[in-house]
Amino acid sequence: MNIKTLKKVWFIPGVLMAGVIILMVYLTQPSFRMTMDVNPSIEIVTNRLERVVEVNPLNEDAEKMLSGYVVNDSSLENTLNGLVDRMILEGYIHGGDDNLVMISVKDDDSDSELVNKINESIRAYLENKKIEATLLSSGMGDFDDDMTGRERMIRRMSDLGVSLSDEELSRMTLKELFDYSRAADISEESLFRVVSGYMASGNTRGEGMLTEEEARAIALERVPGEIIRMEIDDDDEYEVKILLDGVRYELEIDAFTGEVREADQDDDDFTAETGTNPGISLEEARRIALEKVSGTIIEEERDDDSYDFEIVLDGRKYEIEINAATGAVEKYETDQDDDDRDSGRHKKEDKNKNRKHQKSSARLTIEEARRIALGRVSGRITEEER
Repeated sequence: MNIKTLKKVWFIPGVLMAGVIILMVYLTQPSFRMTMDVNPSIEIVTNRLERVVEVNPLNEDAEKMLSGYVVNDSSLENTLNGLVDRMILEGYIHGGDDNLVMISVKDDDSDSELVNKINESIRAYLENKKIEATLLSSGMGDFDDDMTGRERMIRRMSDLGVSLSDEELSRMTLKELFDYSRAADISEESLFRVVSGYMASGNTRGEGMLTEEEARAIALERVPGEIIRMEIDDDDEYEVKILLDGVRYELEIDAFTGEVREADQDDDDFTAETGTNPGISLEEARRIALEKVSGTIIEEERDDDSYDFEIVLDGRKYEIEINAATGAVEKYETDQDDDDRDSGRHKKEDKNKNRKHQKSSARLTIEEARRIALGRVSGRITEEER
């Protein structure tokens, strides 16, 4: 074998080896990026073999949730299932039907078959866990690559001219943004695509019920803010959530009569950072009280957080306490309760008097007591006391 032939023999395996190395480098390089938003926002990076090479937290919730997490070159499906498990464990995904998961991919990199596979994997895993969820899909479009799907959703809303500021929108959860987009009548197609588990707005409106427009007007008359969610529940009530000065209010309105059955300020989810809520006026409080009891107001008082009224109707006195911020009736009492308590107290006093009388009439005289004592001990009494 001459030198030229020998070189050829060694050259071919070298080329093949270099080709294998180049191919392996190509296949193992990051090639697909996606973000997964629940409230933790996470970036997942895979290679062309669909092995996960990076899992990056994109917000504070994600940093806490991924503390101690190690990427172990797992398959994309196994990684997604593991992340979902962590979200369930941390309470970001829970029982009920109000879970939202948004998957976002960069439009020019997206492989529709792979995206569908991701959505189906998450849907099937949650279904196996008996957890209902709505899956949303969103393209990154021309937005910054480092923005989360939730942040891109907020940017789109701002571009569409919603009345809430970016700061107010940023304080909302993904679920609240979803509900607000529907309440604001924003086209879903401009924000996301509902992949599965479409979150319906409760029951459909039945015959004789108020229309959504009528319920909306009643709610805004009570709390003149921005409606971020409205639906009909199983009890034939409109549940309305309103944002006013950074504070969220929850109202329940009878779908047939229009009566505001409940109006509460939700202190847990929102904080008044941009001002204070002016609350309802004294005139509005009077109107609410008289709607409850159509009598005559004989006394009224305003303290720090409520209006207190005493109303007389048909000879009976009613006490009503109304939340000064929301207009909710927090206390409703009638003097019938006091009458019952007084009647019981008088009966008890009469019973005690009878007992005392019976006991008094049955007492021994001093002479009888002496006779009994001396019958027991035959001596001389040196001292006696009654």
